[in-house]
Amino acid sequence: MKLLICVAANLIAVSCFAQILDMERDTIQMQNVTLKREKAHYRKKTVRLEGTCYYAEDMWETYEIVTLLQGLPEGYLETITFTFNGLYSSEKEQREHFSPSELELVFYEVGDDGAPASEMYQEGKTVKLDKSYMGRTAIDVSALNIKSEGSMFVGIRQATPTGKKKAFSISCLCNGQDRYVTMVRKSGADLWSRRWECAALKTDITVLVKK
Repeated sequence: MKLLICVAANLIAVSCFAQILDMERDTIQMQNVTLKREKAHYRKKTVRLEGTCYYAEDMWETYEIVTLLQGLPEGYLETITFTFNGLYSSEKEQREHFSPSELELVFYEVGDDGAPASEMYQEGKTVKLDKSYMGRTAIDVSALNIKSEGSMFVGIRQATPTGKKKAFSISCLCNGQDRYVTMVRKSGADLWSRRWECAALKTDITVLVKK
């Protein structure tokens, strides 16, 4: 009788242990999960800030420059394109003045006074340019998961300002002041002011919108 009881107890213990193993095998453990948008459900739409002329805005006295974006399609920002180091004169002459540049892409909410208010993304997106770089630069911002809501200011901040003329520039539209707003400041402690000469940064914004 005792032998039968011991055998039965062992069988029950084995059965329970097998159930535990099955539970561990069948349980999905979620660790370090990152949720991503399924791009198959989205399409890209590009908005261009355009004008009949543009020029190279010398950034030697400017810490930050931003342009107001309005009327973007509802979705998520994918890329933002700027043109850096446009030509003032001959390419050879201008390259003699260029300096390496480290920039931060910045996004600001629009305040009640129409000026940039709270920064929307604190960590920033860094872009490094060597002294020979010239041309259009598409900056991938998809990982920032920024919604294209209503209106916002977008632009750049000089992380390493040179303080020298013609060391670094960004292309601006020289007309369209009735449609666009661009603002600058000389340091992080200064107030924003309208930059009338630069109607808008010469910018392309690609947005992921739902199909």
